Amino acid sequence: MKRRLANGHLSGDEISALLAGLDEQGSREHAQGCEICGAELAKLQAALLLVRDGGRDWAARVATAPVWKAASAWESAPASRWVVFREAWLRPRRLALAGVLLGAMVVVPALRERQFRMESEALRVESTAQISDAALMAQVDLQVSRAVPEPMESLASLLSDRSNGTSATE
Repeated sequence: MKRRLANGHLSGDEISALLAGLDEQGSREHAQGCEICGAELAKLQAALLLVRDGGRDWAARVATAPVWKAASAWESAPASRWVVFREAWLRPRRLALAGVLLGAMVVVPALRERQFRMESEALRVESTAQISDAALMAQVDLQVSRAVPEPMESLASLLSDRSNGTSATE
């Protein structure tokens, strides 16, 4: 998600995330406290509610409309066939399509940003694991390359001093 704008207000992506229900950075608190951001959020919510209510009204009208009236109007007035067709079929479908497109314009950017953040977090975790694996391998190489194990180094130096003809008491 994009960070706040330079003027301190919510970006378009943050407002879209709020409308989609993805409030991960405290944007809702900012929108409630900021008059400008709150007004922008309210305006978009009102537009979405209008689309929703229009779709519900259409569905209720279609569900309660008797089929015989639509058929009789179609057959009785050939000149008004186009008007009946447009009112009964095209307008509600256009409204539904507009609602779907508006919803997609709000939800898709927020979901894509969330997916990008999750992928970048996974890459960060993977690179951290690779770094720790490399450090572990370096430690293993150091331990394997020693001539004498670390706990026995003092004994080995004592024995090498004796074999060179010097003693610890000299």
